[in-house]
Amino acid sequence: MEQPRQRDADRSRAAILDAAESLFAEHGYDVVTMAQVGAAAGVSRGTPGYFFGSKEALHQVVVGRAAATMRMLAETLRVRDAVGGRTPAERVSQTVDAFLSLLTSRASLVRLIDRADGAVAGEPHAEALRDALEGLGPDRDRAALVALAMCWFPISHPGAARLLGVDPDAPGFAETWRTEVLTAIGLSGRAAAPAVVAGTGRESVRAKPAPVIAQDPAPTTPVAPDDFPSDRSVPKKKKKKRKKKNP
Repeated sequence: MEQPRQRDADRSRAAILDAAESLFAEHGYDVVTMAQVGAAAGVSRGTPGYFFGSKEALHQVVVGRAAATMRMLAETLRVRDAVGGRTPAERVSQTVDAFLSLLTSRASLVRLIDRADGAVAGEPHAEALRDALEGLGPDRDRAALVALAMCWFPISHPGAARLLGVDPDAPGFAETWRTEVLTAIGLSGRAAAPAVVAGTGRESVRAKPAPVIAQDPAPTTPVAPDDFPSDRSVPKKKKKKRKKKNP
């Protein structure tokens, strides 16, 4: 039987990690103190040091936990794909849904990774999307890039997003914004999905076509430079000579 003391220790450790993630994400590593982490976690000033030793060690654990969360998301999606046999379109759609859900429910994770400045190895957010979309072939990296750019930026820079007409704090943001992301990738989401109006908390409906999944677009024939008419190949209009009037 688990001892109450161990449960309390686990609870305190989790509270410290959550508080540290929020503070490091909001203020940066240099500004935050261990005493502030303890106060935000609801424990004594010395408790964070007791569990993690130093602020540097605590920061490494917090950043590592954020990267592990991203990897876990990708692994979960890959397991679903192996079990469920999803189509490429379903895989993209469910990956975008899961990614947006994670980012909107844990915005501190987004800002923490942005502030990591080399404290985290690699690019866990990009790697997670790339791994989750494994199997899409040559379209994988482009789909991952578009999804990362459109999902990450509004959470990472909410002020800029609102200025550009998207409010990541609006009710139903994830559900409505997913349609924009899928459309940009090359898939359309639910028909006539409402778009979030920044700063109003209300929704406006933009007309959208019925859901269409373009699996194999018709190949386009590349246009060679010679196919464009040059100045020499375009016939010039001859100027009409005016007849001189006799004096």
